[in-house]
Amino acid sequence: MAKGFLHLHMTVVILFMLFFGYKLILLLANKKASLATFRQKTKVVDMILGSLILLTGGYLLYASHSIEPYLVGKIILTLVAIPLGIISMKKENKLFGLLTMAIFVYNFGVAETHSLTFKREKIVIQPEAVDTTAASSKTPANAILNQNEEVALKNGKAIFTQVCSACHGQDGKLGQGGAKDLSKSTLKHIEVVQIITKGKGLMQPYDGVLSEQEIEAVASYAEGLRAN
Repeated sequence: MAKGFLHLHMTVVILFMLFFGYKLILLLANKKASLATFRQKTKVVDMILGSLILLTGGYLLYASHSIEPYLVGKIILTLVAIPLGIISMKKENKLFGLLTMAIFVYNFGVAETHSLTFKREKIVIQPEAVDTTAASSKTPANAILNQNEEVALKNGKAIFTQVCSACHGQDGKLGQGGAKDLSKSTLKHIEVVQIITKGKGLMQPYDGVLSEQEIEAVASYAEGLRAN
């Protein structure tokens, strides 16, 4: 359901921007008669689209169960942009019209990058240290590999707890915001890695936020939550 609302929200925002963009072109071209006619024909559509943006956005915020700074910024700017856009067309104010479009384009970028600056901060997890002092020529190679795997799983658990458990739960079964039950997952390891990297539905991508090794560690830990 949450994924459906996400698609609906994105569609509504794009439609709103297209309608407003066309009206802005008419305004900038001083085609006031054409603008007045188009506004009259799309008045109801504008009201519906504006309402849907707020309703679907509100639901997605509720479904996310986490209030990130970029979400707060998006909400505030949207609440400013919609009435500003109405005023810009009603008063035929070009500056307000350009400002409204700039806000919506900026918000679109924020939604794609999950950051107010379009640059996502990396998640810092204190990694488990591997005791290499004990790793001598007498230490079997498979023992060293097992130790490395154990450390990777510990790091994966730490990252999962910090960034994934809010929606998936510690056991992977919480299912908040449309999150899948990880205990029932049948995905291959490469598919899990791809979802963590690129994101899916309401789940944000972690490419650039987590390193490849950290993503691999989280994927391995998540796979360990599956029911036997």
